[in-house]
Amino acid sequence: MPNFIIDKEEFEKYKSKIGKVFPEYTSFEKNNFNSNFKYFIGFDFDYILEEIFFEGMIAFLNKIKNDKLIFYTLDPSPENYFFTHFNKYSAFELGTHSSYEDFNDIIYKDPGESTSDSIGINSNEIALFSKSNDWTIIGSRDWEIAIAGFTSSEIKEKFIQSFRNKSDIFTTIKEQVEILDDILKFNDNIKNEYLHLVENYKDRD
Repeated sequence: MPNFIIDKEEFEKYKSKIGKVFPEYTSFEKNNFNSNFKYFIGFDFDYILEEIFFEGMIAFLNKIKNDKLIFYTLDPSPENYFFTHFNKYSAFELGTHSSYEDFNDIIYKDPGESTSDSIGINSNEIALFSKSNDWTIIGSRDWEIAIAGFTSSEIKEKFIQSFRNKSDIFTTIKEQVEILDDILKFNDNIKNEYLHLVENYKDRD
């Protein structure tokens, strides 16, 4: 059964990985992926918590022969907030043998004082990754978008194909913003902010 990471050395290993993927992280919309990441696709942030996404992720990990998925909260801080309050980090591992029920349990697990502090409720920015250096997902609840970054078109296609008939949840970043605009009817200021996000996450040559 997955559980929150409590060992500092184990946490530092994953913190180091995040630091290499996002070497100068400032904010979600800036695209802080390192220069090895060339290709980006978008999807609705809320899919991260759903079963269809979980099943696709497990299929992808099996396809690339990785045996663990790491879920890591960027905001609130896993150290300054989560560890300070609960003596554990808002990060955990899931093996490819895990079920969606396992995932759902840890996502909504009370970390110590209130279920309102569970990761599924109190997480604004998150990252998903594995031992592979060829992909990472970052998502923002405030922006209502998650973005998967890849180092090659081949790994991007493997990722999308892993979701089989559910792969239509993925779009370009521009298309995802248009979907949000259709639903939320952005004012001009917000629309401009999203246009900057689209520009920042264009595929890199």
